[in-house]
Amino acid sequence: MAEDSLRLTRFQIGAITLATAMVGASRYYCQPLLADMSRALHLTTAQAGLVPTCTQSGIALGLLLFVPLGDLVERRRLIVTLLLVVAGALGLTAVAFNTALLLVAALCTGVFAAVSQLMVGLAASFAIPSQHGRVVGMVTGGLLPNNWIGPSGK
Repeated sequence: MAEDSLRLTRFQIGAITLATAMVGASRYYCQPLLADMSRALHLTTAQAGLVPTCTQSGIALGLLLFVPLGDLVERRRLIVTLLLVVAGALGLTAVAFNTALLLVAALCTGVFAAVSQLMVGLAASFAIPSQHGRVVGMVTGGLLPNNWIGPSGK
């Protein structure tokens, strides 16, 4: 295969970066909504605090499970599957009608949000050597919360 045929287009890099940022942000979506979730589900402060705890714990578990798996199975298929599952977990969070379901959904969101780390590896594997650093930097930048807001902070 010619080197130019492996070159990622700006659109492809942007799409991977956007997807990485959206999945990365899904880890934190619950935090500004805790007060609303508490009121809607009649949660105590301690119960509401478990939601981001479950999500963050899920991230650690997902990293342990799925990042090594990305080296053993076809990465593209694994990423697509995990993206669908994290979308389902977020949907489950949206329809949670009790504390137990909310906490399970938060844990699942965290576990499957580990796909964002696999997307960095996927982008790196498609990048030609001359664009490797730029591609990895852009996609990794999607994981950083400060980049979601923009340079002006608004």
